[in-house]
Amino acid sequence: MRHTRRVSPITTTQQGFIAERDFLKLLMLGSGGELDVMALATDDERRDLETHLRGQSTGGFIFQVKSAT
Repeated sequence: MRHTRRVSPITTTQQGFIAERDFLKLLMLGSGGELDVMALATDDERRDLETHLRGQSTGGFIFQVKSAT
């Protein structure tokens, strides 16, 4: 039997989690540690990550991360 569709070994939920964490990691590394990045526990307001400059609690960015195969 020949398969015509490739089956991913991970779920789309797992893929999204990995993409969020990779983006979080790139923000921290790319800023040289100047950005504090927080992954939010809930996605009620369509926000995945919040960032701000280290030592400041205001004036940051909010991200919603999407991934595709």
